[in-house]
Amino acid sequence: MNDVKKRIENRLGWKSRWGIIAVCGVLAFAVTALLAYRLYKRSEPDLLVRGARELLAKKDYAGAILDARRALQINPASADACRIIASILESIGNTEAIDWRRRVLRLAPDSLDDKLALAATGLRLNQASLAREALELISDREKRCVAYESTAGAVAVANEDFAAASRHYEEALRLDPNSESNRFNYANALLRSPTLGERESGLQILERLRTSLKFGPLSLRALTTDLAAHNQLLDALKFSSELQSNPHVEFGDKLNHLDLLQVTGSTEFRTFLHNLQQYASMEPAKVGLLMAWMASHQLAGEAITWGKQLPSKTISNSQVGANLANCYIAIGDWEGLKGIVAGLNWGDAEYLRQAYLARAMKELGDADGFRNEWRVSESAAADQSDGLKTLVRLVDSWGWKDLIKELLVRAAQANREQEWALFLLYQIYAQEGDTRQMCWAAAKARVLDPTNELAENNFAMLSLLLKSDVDRATDLARALYSKQPTNPIFTSTYAYALHLAGRTQDALRIMSFLRPDQLRDPSIAAYYGIFLAASGAHAEAAGFLELAKKATLLSEEKQLVASAVRELN
Repeated sequence: MNDVKKRIENRLGWKSRWGIIAVCGVLAFAVTALLAYRLYKRSEPDLLVRGARELLAKKDYAGAILDARRALQINPASADACRIIASILESIGNTEAIDWRRRVLRLAPDSLDDKLALAATGLRLNQASLAREALELISDREKRCVAYESTAGAVAVANEDFAAASRHYEEALRLDPNSESNRFNYANALLRSPTLGERESGLQILERLRTSLKFGPLSLRALTTDLAAHNQLLDALKFSSELQSNPHVEFGDKLNHLDLLQVTGSTEFRTFLHNLQQYASMEPAKVGLLMAWMASHQLAGEAITWGKQLPSKTISNSQVGANLANCYIAIGDWEGLKGIVAGLNWGDAEYLRQAYLARAMKELGDADGFRNEWRVSESAAADQSDGLKTLVRLVDSWGWKDLIKELLVRAAQANREQEWALFLLYQIYAQEGDTRQMCWAAAKARVLDPTNELAENNFAMLSLLLKSDVDRATDLARALYSKQPTNPIFTSTYAYALHLAGRTQDALRIMSFLRPDQLRDPSIAAYYGIFLAASGAHAEAAGFLELAKKATLLSEEKQLVASAVRELN
C-alpha cells in the first residue's frame, strides 16, 4: 500500500514539475516576444530609413518617401525619416519642406546641422527671410564654424547685403583656407562692392580660380559677366574666349560670346556665328535659342535664310517654329509668316501656331480669317496647362491690349490658372481706374485663396468706396485690423469704415497709433486728412491733404479728398 502511495505521489510530483516548467516556458516566450517587439520597434525604423536613403540615391523619390513614412508610423520621433522627406520635398520645390525641417528641429532642437538645413531650405525656396530667421536660432558658440559662415554668407547674398556676405565668406576662408567654394563666393560678393579696390580683389581671386577643375568655368563666366557689365568689353571678350575652350562651356556662354564679338566689331563674329549654326542644328532647342538671339540682334533676315536650310522636322518643332515666326514678324513679312506656320503642326503648342497664323491674317487685312484662327487658338490654349498664360505673354509682346484683358478674364473664370490672371486683371483695372471691376477681381481672389489678406483688404476697401455691402466690408476690415493693428493699409481701411459709420473720432484714434512716417505716406495721408477735415481739425488736415496730391488715387478717393479740401475753405 505504501508503495502504491509513493508511486502516486511521484506521478503527481512530475506533473507539478511539468506544470511549472510549462508556465516558465510560456513566461519566457512572452518575455522574448516582448523583447523582440521592442527590438523591432527600434531596428525596423532604422532599416526603413536606410532603405529610404538608398532609394533617394537612386532618385526613386516616391519609394523613399513611402519608406520614410512607414518608419514614422512605427517611430514618430524618427528625425532621420523627417530629414529624408524634407530633402525630397525641397528638391522638387515644395514649400511643405519647411514644415518638415521645423519638425526635425522640434525632435533635435540642439542640432546645428538641422538649423543650417532649415536656412538652406529657405534659400532654395526663395524665402530669404525664413533663412535669416533660421540663422537666428544658432547660438554664438555654434557660429564658430565654416558651415555657419558659408550659410550666413549665402543668406546675406539672398538679402542683398553683400558687405555682410563678404565678411562671412572671408571668415569661412580663415577657418578653411582650402575651400574653393567659399573663395569663389567671397570673390562674387566683392564684385558687388561699391569700393573699387574690393571689386578688383574679387576679379583677381576669380582669375586665380580659372584653372580650377570645378570652379574654372564658373569663374570665367563671372569674370565675363562682370567686365561686360562695367563696359570693359575687350577684357570680357578675352575671358569669354577662354571659356569657349573649356569642356564645360554652355550654350548660353556661346550666345554671350556672340554678343561680345558683335559689339566689339570682331572679325571673328561671322565665323563664330556660322560654326554655332552648324553646332546648334543638331538640337531644335538650341536652334530656337540661336534664332531668338539673331532676331533680337538685327539678324532676323539671316535667321530666315538659315531656317530655309533646316530639315522640315526641325522647323516643325514648336520652339524653332515660334522663333522663326518671330523673325518674319521682325522684318514685317506677313505672307512669309503665313506660309511658314500654315502647313505645320506644333502638337501641344498648336494654339501658338494658330495665334501666329491669326497675327499674319490680321496684318494682311483678312478680318474673318483672323477671328476664326484667334477663336481656335484661344480655345485650344484654355485646354493646355499654362496655355492662356503663354498666350497672354505673346499677345502682350504684340501690344494687343484688348485681347490681353479678354484672355485674362477667361483665365480668371477657368478652373485653373486663376490666381495670376486675377492679379494681372486687378493691375489693369487699377491703371484704368475701374473701381467696380477691381472689386470684382478682389472678390474672386479672396474666394480663391481665403488666406490672401491683401485681397481681403482690397475687397473691403473697394466695397466701402462703392458703398456696396458695407456691413460685410466693415466686418472684414475690423477682422484684419484686429490681427494686424500696426499695418497702415489695414488700419486706414477699418478707419474709413468707422468714418462711414459716423465714428470719425474712433477712426482718428486708431490712425493715431501709426508711426509718423506711415501717416505721411501719400495714400495713407489722404485718408488721415479726410478724417481730420471731417473732425474740424482743418489746420492739421491741410498738410496731409497736400501730401495726398502725390498719391495715385481712384476717382472715388479723389472726390473724397476734393470734398475734404472744400471743407477747409
